Amino acid sequence: MSREKTIWQAIDWWAMGIYALMLTVGWFNIYSSEFSDTQKTLIDFKLSHGKQLMWIGISMLLGFVILMMDVRIYHTLSYVIYAAMLALVIITIFVGKEVNGARGWLQIGGFQLQSAEFMKVATAMALARFLSNYGVDMKLRKDWLTALSFGKSLC
Repeated sequence: MSREKTIWQAIDWWAMGIYALMLTVGWFNIYSSEFSDTQKTLIDFKLSHGKQLMWIGISMLLGFVILMMDVRIYHTLSYVIYAAMLALVIITIFVGKEVNGARGWLQIGGFQLQSAEFMKVATAMALARFLSNYGVDMKLRKDWLTALSFGKSLC
């Protein structure tokens, strides 16, 4: 008789520790590149290291929320998220802001986002949903071409 693991037991704590160490080292590198003797506080949200710390906190909170969500939500919404991100990428083609010669950024309020980065996650979710469907066989040409079409949407 096997017992199910809780979410906290299923987490790879070594990987999380290594990730936290890399995150900390990266943040200190950004901090040290902007350090000056006139700086009065460790965290200044006007500078890059302060903004980066804010995004680290937001991403950790978002990661926790995603971890706590029921898996069936991802299965149910994967195609909807894929369609929404595909629409966002198409919108970016027409109204996107050009940065360093590439028109891949959307200006929303005071910040910019790159829609292609969200599309990568949506593609992985939609492809995983398709491959998990009953009866999908990658030996069949029809299923292979359908799976390939998910990846081609990024090109």
